[in-house]
Amino acid sequence: MAELLDVKKPSVSRSVKELSKKKCLIKKDDGALSLTEQGQQIAQQIYEKHQFFTKRLVEAGVPQDIAAQDACKLEYVISEISFKKLKEAVWINDREVIPSEK
Repeated sequence: MAELLDVKKPSVSRSVKELSKKKCLIKKDDGALSLTEQGQQIAQQIYEKHQFFTKRLVEAGVPQDIAAQDACKLEYVISEISFKKLKEAVWINDREVIPSEK
């Protein structure tokens, strides 16, 4: 699963644990895992956070492997409110300013 998503194994383990706690993951008798609809939404949110933090840390000069490890930690401790505000702040700062015509 980690290879498929291009993330580290600890990130997958944490995600599975979180989704299991929230009853969003179904484990079949053969060991296969599947997500409920709610589980798919939560997994997408976790993945978005992971990608966001990894990218920002790499842009700040953190080596890729360390950035990915730290992103695994950050994606679980940040509140949804803080993450939303951080994304908005980054978006505002990244916008290209087009000079007005005079």
